[in-house]
Amino acid sequence: MNKKQNTIFFVLFGTVANIFLSFLFIILFIILGIKFFGPQNSTMVLAISFLAGMLLGMFVYRKLGEWVIRKFNLEDKLDPIFVKNRKSRKD
Repeated sequence: MNKKQNTIFFVLFGTVANIFLSFLFIILFIILGIKFFGPQNSTMVLAISFLAGMLLGMFVYRKLGEWVIRKFNLEDKLDPIFVKNRKSRKD
């Protein structure tokens, strides 16, 4: 497999992991929110849980991705996604 295929598989598996982590955090925040704030504030708990779960899921996904790349030495096996191709202009 080449670098592009490795990168596609890495991103696809990472996306599945990100979705799983986000759902896990959202459910965890909903359970904790209902426990601490009560069922009468369920709308507020759902909104805050959704936002916090999504943000925490993205943060953990990013950190986990960096850790996996370092741990398994994948820098040379993956294609760089964000590359700066800017050439400096001489005025």
